[in-house]
Amino acid sequence: MKVSCIGDYQVFDAKTDNISLSGALLLSPLGYSPGEQLVIVINAPCVRKMLTVAAEVIWSTFLEPESEGYEYQVGVKYLYLSADNQKIFSNFLATCS
Repeated sequence: MKVSCIGDYQVFDAKTDNISLSGALLLSPLGYSPGEQLVIVINAPCVRKMLTVAAEVIWSTFLEPESEGYEYQVGVKYLYLSADNQKIFSNFLATCS
């Protein structure tokens, strides 16, 4: 699923390769170092919501060869999900993925 990300004053599109309530594996055109923070924006039309989640990079690795124009795999963990967002996110995972 495509997502938008904001990191280091840049907005870019990424793709989730794996997504859960605690974090995600992103395919990204940009590499990030562990400890850097991103904001991930998930458009979830199946639950009629847009979710914005702050995340911390846990690891990043260069993809060789590139996958659909994405050069990096980036593993992130979410920094905070409010109770309302956890409920929306759980519903999203159950119905959209």
